[in-house]
Amino acid sequence: MKKALIVISLSIFLVSMPSFAALSIPRLNKANENLLNLSNKSLNKGDIPNWADGRINGTWGMREFSLLIGMVEIEIGNITGYYGNIFGSINYFQGKFSPFFNENIITNITGFSFGSVIFGYIGDVDLETELYKIKTNESNYVGIGGFNESNFDWRIMSWTGPTFFIKGTFDQL
Repeated sequence: MKKALIVISLSIFLVSMPSFAALSIPRLNKANENLLNLSNKSLNKGDIPNWADGRINGTWGMREFSLLIGMVEIEIGNITGYYGNIFGSINYFQGKFSPFFNENIITNITGFSFGSVIFGYIGDVDLETELYKIKTNESNYVGIGGFNESNFDWRIMSWTGPTFFIKGTFDQL
């Protein structure tokens, strides 16, 4: 019986693979840029997209492992955006992040979260300082982490570049 369930599950997975390949991750481009007008200034009620349930605010950076200390977080910048609940525990978010040292260098990020899994699209990241050099291309990403009603903490990996963390808070509208 157990083998039959495994065979059926594997068959369903293989049959549904073309459907998953046809899905496209929404990208933040010029057509929907006006939905997301973000800055560090206070946001007016007119700037909030109609699909949004709240705001996200937090930090992003890199996590590295040190033999002496353990896991070390290197915060690089801020992340701001909006989130909305699609259905049940499936959420959508759209935002921008920038480094602390230059808020004019903006990278767009969109994604879906389902439980502890997150996936989406991230724009180009091209930063260089004394401590680090980060260069990634536009890419889809996947990640793991967690969230609750007020906080999120995810580790995301894209096709190229380092593994980032994004963490912060949810603020309901």
